[in-house]
Order: sequence, then C-alpha cells, then structure tokens
Amino acid sequence: MGWRCVKKNIDNNYLISNLDSKPRFYFSHSYYMKPTNEENILLKTEYGVSFAAAVFSKNIFGVQFHPEGDAKKLIPYFNRSDIKNSMINEFGILKWENTMQLLERPDTIENTYQNFIPNFLDKLL
Repeated sequence: MGWRCVKKNIDNNYLISNLDSKPRFYFSHSYYMKPTNEENILLKTEYGVSFAAAVFSKNIFGVQFHPEGDAKKLIPYFNRSDIKNSMINEFGILKWENTMQLLERPDTIENTYQNFIPNFLDKLL
C-alpha cells in the first residue's frame, strides 16, 4: 500500500493530539480490521475503502501502519532486488518509485518520533 495520509476520527485523544493536519504513515498490507465501535477509531485512511488506521480501548492501542518505520532502514530494504521486484510485479514500477521518493522526505517518519512514541511513553510512565 505504501505511504497513506490519515485523518483524525477523534480529536481529544492524547496519542494523536499533536499530529499535523495531514500526517502520513507507512502501510505494508491491504487487509484491515473492522472495529465494531466507531468511538474506538482514532485515525482512518483510505485505500479503495475507508478503514481504521489506529484504534484504542481503555489501555490498549493498535495501529495498522508501521509506527517504527525508519527511512534509513526502509530504503535499503526496498532496494533489495527481491523486495523491489516483488513490489514492482504486484503494484507496478510507479508504486515502487513513489515509495522511494517519499522515503527521502523527512516528514514521512516525523509523526512517529515526535508524536506517537512520546505521547504513548508519557502516559505509560
């Protein structure tokens, strides 16, 4: 799937309170969860259909994207010939090229390091 913009479904949750207006996160698969309670959905994204990108319930928090995404590690990974060829075969050369271009942008990983991890750790500790 690649880098996707997410939209806030709930505004007053500490985990997403500091996100910018169009945060982007890396999604690596097209399957998704369907929460039964809309009030538990923090973030949504779209990929053919709208779906939950982040959910919470009391003391549990989960995301569909890769919050640990790190361009320094993802660039070599996506440049591996087996991964590159697999991605191109399944999604096309433009998808691979777009993913690589987005990895070069520092703001694509910024939300994880500046918001999710600090907010989570702040409440955890």
